[in-house]
Amino acid sequence: MGGKIEMEVKNIIKKLNKNGITNYEIIPMEVGCDTVRIPYRTGYELTNITELFKRGVKIDIDIYTKTVTLWDFKEWERSRKLYDKLTILVELFYAELRTGKTPAEAKQTQHDYAKTNNMMAAFYMIYK
Repeated sequence: MGGKIEMEVKNIIKKLNKNGITNYEIIPMEVGCDTVRIPYRTGYELTNITELFKRGVKIDIDIYTKTVTLWDFKEWERSRKLYDKLTILVELFYAELRTGKTPAEAKQTQHDYAKTNNMMAAFYMIYK
């Protein structure tokens, strides 16, 4: 078999529905990686949800809100990296302002850095 294992949100939902789990909400994320959040009442329900997804899914369990959040793992990784790039560019902007540069100069520095370091997608997310 082999190959990559992907579990897009639509496939996560199909698998949940196939197993009788219909109480969930889709949470759209800013960096493009939607998630599915499912409430649970008991440890048994939690186990039933998490046992459905052995591979290809990032699972976060919040015991305080009693919810399970599921992401396609590849999408989660991509979003994480994009978020890290956004953080770097925002920090660079404010560092430039602290050195006395104007906002326009700081933005130009961001642009140059983004172009040099393959971060243009993150740059355009800031200035869409």
